[in-house]
Amino acid sequence: MRTIADLKKDLVFNREMNELMDILKKTATFEFQSLFNRRKMQTVQEKYVASLEDLLKIFSSGAEHPFLTNPPEKVILVVITSDMGFVGGLNTEVVDMGLREIRKKDELHLLALGEKGYLQLEEKGYKFEFLPGMGPDMNFSLAEKVRDYIYASCWKYKIGRVIISYPKFISFAHQEIATEVLVPCGHLFKSDETDASALPPEAVKPVNAPRVRTKFLFEPSPQKVLDYLLKMYLAYKIYDICWQAKLSEFAARSMHLDGSMQELTEMKKGIQSQYFRSKHEITDRTIRDIFGGRMVTLRKLRNA
Repeated sequence: MRTIADLKKDLVFNREMNELMDILKKTATFEFQSLFNRRKMQTVQEKYVASLEDLLKIFSSGAEHPFLTNPPEKVILVVITSDMGFVGGLNTEVVDMGLREIRKKDELHLLALGEKGYLQLEEKGYKFEFLPGMGPDMNFSLAEKVRDYIYASCWKYKIGRVIISYPKFISFAHQEIATEVLVPCGHLFKSDETDASALPPEAVKPVNAPRVRTKFLFEPSPQKVLDYLLKMYLAYKIYDICWQAKLSEFAARSMHLDGSMQELTEMKKGIQSQYFRSKHEITDRTIRDIFGGRMVTLRKLRNA
């Protein structure tokens, strides 16, 4: 049985750990709220990505690009994890979900963002490239570095498929592990076609109506314009995914720390129960010893 001194030390340790967890939880919650408020103000970014998609659908008509023609068996997997702990099993699930998307015949190239992804892949014995995770400052340069790695690999290694695995932000209490295919991006090379049967009669042009053709002048060349637009699109798409991953990270950390505090509270109840039981047993034993000693002394006095 543990001594009362050991139980008292455990109570002190439990209290100190609870205070530390409370500080970490409040910090994570504050960082989440700050990041969430910043994200709400960035409505222009979503419109910008949509505009880039529309431009690509217009300017890429009939174009051929390695993002469409490269063999899909050559794959880049990007896993977006955190640089800090206390997020539960979120990082492990991100890595495992991404690896499940890889087939046996695929030629795999791995890129890990975040120290936890580095540790996970190293433990599993994979070869990979590494970049530090996105910090709370949400620097756009990291998205550009990932974009440049993907773009260069698509040309150098003939990569035909790019998959990103990341924690998708749903709400403060709900995050999902998602995988998204960035390449091939055939949906960006197709113009939207509207079904004429779904339009009202007055909106359908007569058959003999003159057709208007728009000519575009590309400078310096259509291929370079297309490459530039694709680079911009990929960078902002990756940046949006990094935002979701960072929001999920802070939310998961806060929820995990809250769960740890609840576990510490339950542990404290058990330690307190053992402490007071031991203390009562010592008190009872002391009282019995005193009473027994008193009775022996009185018996000796009577017999004297």
